[in-house]
Amino acid sequence: MVPELTIRKTSTGEFNRKGLPQGCLHVEIGQKVSQEDSQEDKAETLLICKVFSQGVLHASQRLKDYLGFVDPQSKFQPATNTLSEIFLVNFISFCMEKGAEELIVTSKMTRQQSCLFGVDWIWTLSGADKQIKLQIAVHALQLAELFCAEGGPAEEEEDCCRVAALADECFQNMSQFGKLAEFCRLVGQDCVGLFVAFGVPGKPKDIRGVLLDGIAKEEQKCRLSGRNALRQFVTGTDSTLPTKDMLENCLGTNSGLREVGNVYTNFV
Repeated sequence: MVPELTIRKTSTGEFNRKGLPQGCLHVEIGQKVSQEDSQEDKAETLLICKVFSQGVLHASQRLKDYLGFVDPQSKFQPATNTLSEIFLVNFISFCMEKGAEELIVTSKMTRQQSCLFGVDWIWTLSGADKQIKLQIAVHALQLAELFCAEGGPAEEEEDCCRVAALADECFQNMSQFGKLAEFCRLVGQDCVGLFVAFGVPGKPKDIRGVLLDGIAKEEQKCRLSGRNALRQFVTGTDSTLPTKDMLENCLGTNSGLREVGNVYTNFV
């Protein structure tokens, strides 16, 4: 039975979710991206972007050994959650080695939370003053899931997650894509959604990131569902953007969060 989950905004801007283990998730809501234009703030932001992009590259290189694996007996393949955990272990370890674990905090969701909110983990980027600069809510998947026939494994997983969604009416009857968008909306303007795809047809060891805003535009442009829009975007978009550039654009201090255009981020 799924425990009751509620979301409310407190005076300190902290999400409270009753029924979940304390400390398993920490998200700040309602804080605006800092507009301070000091050299110190810019230097700190550039440092965060540098360590983050290096950490993503390091974790992706470690994960590549497991991508594209084909069981000769066709009995199994690594689950998306397993790939996510390998990626995150290496990313977090890298941040710790660089002494940046307080500037870049990674919060892994439980399976139940992931099913409910459409979020697998959250990256929270903060300054030394603990002021949040940006939050990135990530939904991870293997792109092969998007090519499954109707009623395939991807949809079976979503069917299981609908049970968890009953715990909060905000997320009922939503696809994983809709849940991620709603979660980011509830957290506030300093939160962006990011899809991380492990493996691409023809390039099984690629790891690509696609911002939620790009998928939303693809939905409107081509009148596709979130799942089909993501598939179309990843396979039909040739323009790439380095992770560091993507992050610097999202952390733009002159006009808040900026659009990065119709591009994807190649993690490797």
